[in-house]
Order: sequence, then C-alpha cells, then structure tokens
Amino acid sequence: AYKVEDIIEQLAKGCTHKQPKIAGASAECVRMAVEKLGVKPLGAAATKTVIKLSVSLFNSTVQPVRAEGLPLASSLFKCIGAGLRSSYDDLRPAQVSALPPFMSARIPCLAELQAFMAATLALMARMLGIVATMLAFIVTVLAQIATPLR
Repeated sequence: AYKVEDIIEQLAKGCTHKQPKIAGASAECVRMAVEKLGVKPLGAAATKTVIKLSVSLFNSTVQPVRAEGLPLASSLFKCIGAGLRSSYDDLRPAQVSALPPFMSARIPCLAELQAFMAATLALMARMLGIVATMLAFIVTVLAQIATPLR
C-alpha cells in the first residue's frame, strides 16, 4: 500500500520533470488533492512538502507549473490560514502582490464545511424529533380537554 507522503513526494519530483506536460500535471494533481481533501488527510510531513512545493512553483520555468502556484497557495491558505504567510516571504514583490486577498483570513476547507453541515443536519433532525414529540403531547392534551366538553 502506498503512503500519502510517498505519493506527494513523487508528485513533487514530477513538478521538476523535464517534460512540461508531466511537470504541469504533477502540480495540478497536488493542487487538486489539497483543494478536494484539505491538508489533514495528507499528514504533517506531506503538508510540509506541499508548502515547500507551493513556494517553488512560483519560480518554475515551466508555465503550466508556474500557473498552479497561485491556486495551490490559495488552497493551502484556505486550509491553514494566514500563519502560512511567512513561507512566501522570499517571493518577488509582483508574486506577493497576488497573495494578500486570500491571506488575510482563514476560510474553511471543503472537508471542514462538510463536517459542519453534517453536524448541523444531525442537530436539526434531533430538534425536529423534539418538536414532533411536543406536538404529539399538545395534541394528546387538547384531545383530553376537548372530550369533557362534548
């Protein structure tokens, strides 16, 4: 069985491949993994590799790889937050100017939003159960009150 760290490491190596299509596809795979899964499933070691890779993508000579730099950085910031800012201190001013709009605040990852929605739906279902029980009780009490009046 493959470990996530090994897969991320191989994809990072793929980003430096001589063939631009392979390098670009590797960078895209890393970005999609972070975008879809967040960083928690990747683990600490793989996340560090992805952060280093994200910074290096900005300086790649291969256009498809360089094009994945900003979306990968954006996905990382959405998951990790502004604490990641110092990792990008060595970028050129033109590259840094693209980062601030999404560096200012932490935006939840898709996995976190899905977990929140699941918890919210479970709470709503529980509340509906309580409301249904209360309504049944009220109907029972009203039926008992109405019976003597007939």
